[in-house]
Amino acid sequence: MKKMLQLALIFSALLFTFSCSNNGSTVESTDPGDTLTDTWMVTGISAYDDADCSSDSQLFSYGGGGKSSRGAPNFINAATNEDCQNLEWFVSATADDSSIGADYEANSFCDGTEDLDVMMYFIIETSDTLSGAAAGNYTKTLYATKAETGLPHTKEYTTYGRFFTYGTNMVTQILGKLVNDDNGNDRFVKADENESDERSWTFSNAGGLTMTWVDENVVNGSCAGAQTDGLNDDINQPTDEATCLDPAGDGTGTAGTWTAGSNSDLTASCAMISFSQATDYQLRGCTDENALNYLGGDSNEFGITATEETGNCVYSVDEASQPCVKIAYELDEEGQYNEEQGKVTYQGIVDCLGMCQFEAATQWVGDGVCDGTGGTRAFGEYNCEAFDWDGWDCACATDCVAGKDGVSIDGNEISMVGEGNGGANSQDFTAGNCQTACNNEECGYDIGDLADDTTWDCCSADCIIKLSQSTACDAATNSACNIGACNFYRDAATDIGLCCDQTGPDAAPGTADDIDCSLYDAVNNPDGLGGNGECDEACNSGACNFDGGVCSDGVSTDEETCIAAGSCSDGVSASIGDCAANAGEWTAEEWTPDCP
Repeated sequence: MKKMLQLALIFSALLFTFSCSNNGSTVESTDPGDTLTDTWMVTGISAYDDADCSSDSQLFSYGGGGKSSRGAPNFINAATNEDCQNLEWFVSATADDSSIGADYEANSFCDGTEDLDVMMYFIIETSDTLSGAAAGNYTKTLYATKAETGLPHTKEYTTYGRFFTYGTNMVTQILGKLVNDDNGNDRFVKADENESDERSWTFSNAGGLTMTWVDENVVNGSCAGAQTDGLNDDINQPTDEATCLDPAGDGTGTAGTWTAGSNSDLTASCAMISFSQATDYQLRGCTDENALNYLGGDSNEFGITATEETGNCVYSVDEASQPCVKIAYELDEEGQYNEEQGKVTYQGIVDCLGMCQFEAATQWVGDGVCDGTGGTRAFGEYNCEAFDWDGWDCACATDCVAGKDGVSIDGNEISMVGEGNGGANSQDFTAGNCQTACNNEECGYDIGDLADDTTWDCCSADCIIKLSQSTACDAATNSACNIGACNFYRDAATDIGLCCDQTGPDAAPGTADDIDCSLYDAVNNPDGLGGNGECDEACNSGACNFDGGVCSDGVSTDEETCIAAGSCSDGVSASIGDCAANAGEWTAEEWTPDCP
């Protein structure tokens, strides 16, 4: 199909003839809304080279075949690239292609590389209170299944618009489209409304629902380049030769170029489209309002709402570990897809990349194999804090193997975190196990156990000894020991360090604006800001325990202790390492920091 036709359609006037019936009988009604309001499905499309739709000038014809895998009574087969282009012509001829911002491209739906059965739906909804006229909105959708197996095609196309009627005339205007649901972004694209988005039809109420399109340029000719003001081409070009040559009517404008109408140019001059009623239509999309590509009434200005979940929801990384829906399309023993038996819904979980994965795949978390960047499998990434870095199977930082409690993470390497310093008061003390790659917040500053300073691999013996003896922060100790590797000069994991600045805005201790960053307790310490559920930036430092937080166990007051306070499925193992060694599943408590 010639691309020149699509350009011509932008400026051409369109004439459609409608007739409507329900169940094959004539509908007697004076209200167009009664006969137009329905869900219609295209059953046939034919295009002709003359304005009379004569059979000897037919260019192509589709329709009249079988049922699709979704049970639709009719479909249009698109097996070649030419078929896909003809679908583009059909969409263009109904005002979608010329709409800026919501244009249709054939290869965005099909390109001839797959043999497709295409279902084309036209849903009309009236919202007027008139008895002899109608107004409302329409939705037009193209779905497809693969002809060989019946599996759903991954691409689709939907437009949304509005219409009104007067007498036997109808005017439609496209308002927007839905892009393919494959990138996680908002699917709605608004049309940049202008006159080229509108089409005028005529309709009648006799016979089945049919549409006949005639390109008036074929009959009357066309004008291009006419300028009433002599500066810019008129948006609406004249439709007769005299006005085209003198658009201003007084010789002051710029004459256009008139092309006389003609047939037999191998481009469609007339098209006939037939419909039948459909009952299987659902607008597909993501129905989870927490997803980035959520298609709900409150996600776009026209209230377009998906009514069938596709399982294609995509999330932000902040939703990692949250539930989602996963849908699989499975073939039967004969290699065919049937929606009633083949469409299976599974519980899913959002992974570290915001993708919905099968819930069962998360049972691999903590199994000794890293599932994430550089991992060995492709069923989700779990190397992030929400999944405790794949249950400590993955490195918490580049070049840092950080399994918990010395558990092997890949069958070859043992955890580099908290290997041991020999004891600060021992002649065996060593700093040789301090791993620079692990001395960061993500890896716990190379500390194996906060309660055991012999696992503080990157803290000096001098600082470890001083921290157990000091009662106040001093400049010398502050610079050397107030670091993460030494637990920020804290003598207890559950409270603030000696170098936590609580002097308030005036930076002077003992004044009225002093703050209390210690852990909040509704009964025993109601003034404490740490872990009170609000982020207090003045307390958001290592020495001040990063303003605390809340653990799901109701007891632990820091993240490390919270995670370690989980439980094993064997009901016996008390640590993550023992749980893994006994082939159990560790369930960590959930830590919610005051300052995320």
